[in-house]
Amino acid sequence: MATPRCDFRNAVVLGGNGAMGALLCDKLAGLVERVTAVDLGDGPRPDAAATGYLRADVLALDAPARRLLAAADVVILALPESVAIESVRAVRSAMGDDALLMDTLSVKSQIVELLAGFAAPLETLSINPMFGPSAGFAGQNVIAVKVAAGPRAEQFLEILRSWGCRVAFRTAEEHDRAMAALQAATHAAILSFGMALERLDYDVSALADMSSPPHRVMLALLARILGGEPEVYWDIQAHNRFAQGARDTLRQSTQELSDMVAGGRETEFRACIATLRHLLGPDLAFLARKCSALFDADWECERSRGA
Repeated sequence: MATPRCDFRNAVVLGGNGAMGALLCDKLAGLVERVTAVDLGDGPRPDAAATGYLRADVLALDAPARRLLAAADVVILALPESVAIESVRAVRSAMGDDALLMDTLSVKSQIVELLAGFAAPLETLSINPMFGPSAGFAGQNVIAVKVAAGPRAEQFLEILRSWGCRVAFRTAEEHDRAMAALQAATHAAILSFGMALERLDYDVSALADMSSPPHRVMLALLARILGGEPEVYWDIQAHNRFAQGARDTLRQSTQELSDMVAGGRETEFRACIATLRHLLGPDLAFLARKCSALFDADWECERSRGA
């Protein structure tokens, strides 16, 4: 895709040493004249692409940090949920009016309510990149909540699309309800799988020559989460008001399956399989083909184990 028009000259990424913050710095560095990462570390991360770095605490903004924010035309909160929520008012107070303030939080209701309280002409946009930062933006989904969107927000959305993203728009509540299934339940199922293995005295190396493709893919999903930043997964579970309901439903479903098998109710089990086939509907065949492709890739990876 062609490089989009970019009128931003001074971007500030709060939490610029974090994985998502660093990715945003890296991508913006090719478009924006000055990209400054702000974080608590003594210096930038070794692979930093930002053109500047400022050591500062967003919960106690000092004079240099306030001057930096005042000169920015786009400020991105790439911070843990609790830090972003606590700091956003102070960040906004330090910014000029002719700017865009946005966040990358995984839960939207509270941050969007705060952003909506800021008066125009400040623009506000809330995005949730639906991928781990190591995957990069190309081919990934990003959900956007247009809080107070104007030309700057629209330009940033075009930049996301130029990076290869598919951008979907939702309200904050629609986003959080969907994330209860798409993130909270998904991650809870994977983490619970790992917790069960630990309690079963599982040995991944000892059982490698007995494992099946579905099991290995589940292990890979678990490894993906374990390689990420724990606070991201905690925020998804702890701060989304719909997440508890999703976990409760997951637990109830596991218990229902256990009771079904313990009671010898095979007919009911078969009916459950039919119901789930109906749930996937016309995507069933496509998803089955995708699974076959994953298993083929798994076999290629297994051949290189230990290499």
